[in-house]
Amino acid sequence: MLGLPKGEVFLTPWTEEWEEEFLIEKETIQKKISKYIVDVHHIGSTAVNYLS
Repeated sequence: MLGLPKGEVFLTPWTEEWEEEFLIEKETIQKKISKYIVDVHHIGSTAVNYLS
């Protein structure tokens, strides 16, 4: 699952899956609009290992 269901917030421990999902999404974005962007970054709580 990518993201959260609308209207719900919950905490889960960080996992490598977050990083893997980001890399998949980054590749998809870069393939579609790479000529319009410089880079894609993963920011937020899911990007920080051991935050929770």
